[in-house]
Amino acid sequence: MIFGFSSCVLIGIWCMYQEGVEEYDDLQEYAEEETKNDAPAADGEKLATIDFKALQEINGEVVAWIRCEALGLDYPVVQGEDNEYYLDHTFTGEEHSGGCIFMDCRNTPDFSDDNTILYGHNRKDGSMFGSFGMSLEGEVTVQVYTPQGLNTYQAVDNRIIGASEEPYYRTSLEKEQFAILSSAVSVHTGIPMHEGEKLLTLSTCNGNDQERHIILCRKTAPQEQTETAGSESAIEIITEPVPEPENTAPAVMEASE
Repeated sequence: MIFGFSSCVLIGIWCMYQEGVEEYDDLQEYAEEETKNDAPAADGEKLATIDFKALQEINGEVVAWIRCEALGLDYPVVQGEDNEYYLDHTFTGEEHSGGCIFMDCRNTPDFSDDNTILYGHNRKDGSMFGSFGMSLEGEVTVQVYTPQGLNTYQAVDNRIIGASEEPYYRTSLEKEQFAILSSAVSVHTGIPMHEGEKLLTLSTCNGNDQERHIILCRKTAPQEQTETAGSESAIEIITEPVPEPENTAPAVMEASE
């Protein structure tokens, strides 16, 4: 009886995962890779054409499409009125534990803030942000398509942080706040940060409500920059959180999926 019950539970979980996977597989028809000369981007990754008009007819809250070959990311991004709804609702509005990748409700949807924050579940099947536990070597490029155009980012930090490491969850970074974040990145990776850079923070749960797993990225578009510290190196998983400031980050993505 116990074996039969356990089998039913496992089958139910598998079916639930499949439902989520199938929905996002179906949405791939709206994100087609350009075929002309394989359309390589400057960073070597292929470009895509995103049909935002069709996506907006399905969900008017779509703001972007995120792609990263190294992380297995190829998903639409939405922005709700709060940071709760898309924790358990898919792109089409179906109630599902897989949810949808979504932008922090405080952000400007055109990715023009100092720091744009995207949340996604840490799925055990590796979907959504379930690939963050892997070690990333060399340059990792994240492409973010919006109705206004393509934003390209380079991953600079991939690690576990304390849930209250507040600078990572600010949409606007003053000089002092940027210095705190820059120092943390430099200590753990040796990668230099530059004041005034536009950042992208990808955030997921870590099975511990006192921690978050983040991948911090910086926009690669040319801009005036002032180097703060460090030197280039490979990105590795770092599990020691830096000292936590008093303020706390938004209480989202607490449960591991």
